[in-house]
Amino acid sequence: MNLLSIDHWQPGQELRLPALFLHIQNAQELDTILHDCAPTQPLTIFNSQTIIFTGEKSQLSHQEFTYPLHLYLGDPVGERCRQLVDIVAQLRHPQTGCPWDLAQTPTSLTPYIIEEAYEVVHAIGTGQSAAIQEELGDLLLQVVLQSQIAQEMGEFSLAEVAASISEKLIRRHPHVFGELVVADVAVVRQNWEAIKQQEQGHSLTEKLHHYMATFPALIAAGKIYQKLHLQDPEHLNLSINSQTLNEQFQAFLAQPDQEHLGRLLFMLAAWGTAHHLDPNLALSIMNQSIVEQHNLKV
Repeated sequence: MNLLSIDHWQPGQELRLPALFLHIQNAQELDTILHDCAPTQPLTIFNSQTIIFTGEKSQLSHQEFTYPLHLYLGDPVGERCRQLVDIVAQLRHPQTGCPWDLAQTPTSLTPYIIEEAYEVVHAIGTGQSAAIQEELGDLLLQVVLQSQIAQEMGEFSLAEVAASISEKLIRRHPHVFGELVVADVAVVRQNWEAIKQQEQGHSLTEKLHHYMATFPALIAAGKIYQKLHLQDPEHLNLSINSQTLNEQFQAFLAQPDQEHLGRLLFMLAAWGTAHHLDPNLALSIMNQSIVEQHNLKV
């Protein structure tokens, strides 16, 4: 906890939460501290005898307090996350929990992870902040649920999940958390891949098989091409340019079978990836356009 005194704190200074201000002498000092706090900031005002107020800043009415008093500013992120963890734990309680939640396993929940991820992407596409917030919450629930079940099985906890990704981010950003100096984004990506290779030690073949097994085919095609093009272009026995694309398209028209279609789709995905385009997103946009045109005609 960040222990502070109004005498050693300057207005506008960034607060590291949670924070405890001791011996606030008057209303002006209290207002100065709370001025830059968000309306949803959780806080507790108390003195040596009792708690005077606890709640959010927006609920604090203009009332006369007896000074001096003390102010505790909670960490809204930590407190809300803790609340979510406690709710999920209650849902999974063997005696008083929810029958549906208790019946779930890591495997049974995997479809919801995929569905909620797609919902987040769709919400971001709409640009509606309320929808994005809601869908991110649904996706976060899946992370907490998986972690809760793993904790019950003695495997890992949400704290270990958070610690793991925090450590990874620090390792893979030596230009932020270390002394490394980088020139541009391209160098950042190169360093990331080099560090990732050192950590995992996977061969090129293992990586390609991972892409193929993990991602939808269209996304996997772009990743496979990108990895081959960056690490081993000599083994990419598929020259992709405007001429070969046209040739493959003509071959498909002449013989429209799975093999020719697959080769054409791979080449299109690779060509789009090479031009920093997302093949899956491009197809999604086209699907939406077709559906909207159909709705206009109905």
